[in-house]
Amino acid sequence: MLDVVQSVTDRVTQYVGLDEDGQHDVAVAVRESVINAIRHGNRGDATRHVVVEFTEDACADARCLLCVRVRDEGAGFDPGTVADPLAPENLLKASGRGIFLMRSFMDELH
Repeated sequence: MLDVVQSVTDRVTQYVGLDEDGQHDVAVAVRESVINAIRHGNRGDATRHVVVEFTEDACADARCLLCVRVRDEGAGFDPGTVADPLAPENLLKASGRGIFLMRSFMDELH
């Protein structure tokens, strides 16, 4: 279903008028968050669900604001406890950059 999420993300970001860079940034952040929800939140349990929700709100200055919410059925976690992927001991690790990428590409991350 990750390809479906990617396709919907592409259409939504085009609809709200993001340029190619913005579309790419949102696509990477959504993909990383869904992968994390599957692997870490739901612990790979195929009976659990991941919900991706896109909402558009008009700002006071008539700009378009896109909010993406990704929810899983896991217990949650404290993002402050996630290891820094730029720390020397983590630079060569094959994983652990998802939240870093999401923070880098999004205006806000909660």
